[in-house]
Amino acid sequence: MDNLWLILTGLIAYLLGSIPTAFLVVRKAKGKAVWLEGSGNVGTMNVYRATGSLWLMALTLVADMGKAALALYVAGLITDSAFGQ
Repeated sequence: MDNLWLILTGLIAYLLGSIPTAFLVVRKAKGKAVWLEGSGNVGTMNVYRATGSLWLMALTLVADMGKAALALYVAGLITDSAFGQ
């Protein structure tokens, strides 16, 4: 049963990490496809290259950090309830 909780934790973290924040920010703000601009990477720095906006770059960075923090928080909740700590 403990392995099931660990697999669930990994799955949730993977799903959160798979949300393409840079794509969503640039598509909503500028209507562009970020992977067709700049370096072609769907990442924070390419948001700046594609849009020239520090605000959109910062929004992407904060959203990506928020996804990581949420994944860690959820992992903590799952493992604490699974292992009784």
